[in-house]
Amino acid sequence: MTRKQQYPSFGDAAPPKGGRFSLARGGQLQPLYGRRKPVTLRPLGKGQFARAFVTTSLKTPYVLSFVESDSRDQTKEIYALICQYASRRDKHLPCMERVGWYESGRKGYTIFAMPLYRAPLRKTTAPKAYAQAKVLAKCLEEAWAIHRRKHGGSTGASIRDMYYDSQSLNQQVVKCARRNKLPGALVSSLKTLADESVNFGATYVFEFPMRNMGSDDKGNLILFDVIFDGYENYLSAMRKQKLRRGW
Repeated sequence: MTRKQQYPSFGDAAPPKGGRFSLARGGQLQPLYGRRKPVTLRPLGKGQFARAFVTTSLKTPYVLSFVESDSRDQTKEIYALICQYASRRDKHLPCMERVGWYESGRKGYTIFAMPLYRAPLRKTTAPKAYAQAKVLAKCLEEAWAIHRRKHGGSTGASIRDMYYDSQSLNQQVVKCARRNKLPGALVSSLKTLADESVNFGATYVFEFPMRNMGSDDKGNLILFDVIFDGYENYLSAMRKQKLRRGW
């Protein structure tokens, strides 16, 4: 999709066309609720299990992520749970909220909303945040090296064991971030993500590509998509490979 798409009425229809979804009431994204005027969306991108759009007709823009309801990756749910029960706003994690459901034919999508940040992360626009992100990427690289040695090799069984011991890997990243004297608030955000992901499964791991991070208007590093179900992603890749080879 390369062009803007228009809701006939926000709350009545959703992109790409047809289908219906309902919006949750209350929460921090009040400008999205109860609207009768059309809301214009611009496609941002498409991932393995989701499509992202940005609102262009609201005074404050938001990112809407349409996540396949049958997806086994619950990353957005993890962020939403953290936001729901946080006692105060997290400086480095976006407040993500489940705002509705979209159905089109046999496919269903859960819709999540979050504020729009400057993304992808770039050195020119947020040098301090960029430097912190580079440290996190290095920490993850070091943690994986330790993790692979611990579980011995890259056979199918070893890969499974590595992912089912993801909490050990994630905690290594947290320790490395603290050791490299990254800000306490950032280390705390990482620990929160690692701890909360366990509620959704044992195989969630960190990743720090610049496209999955951004910065706010104060230059703070924002970690808006830095954890995923590593083992499910691996299995999905294997299934696709088998289909391509006709196995």
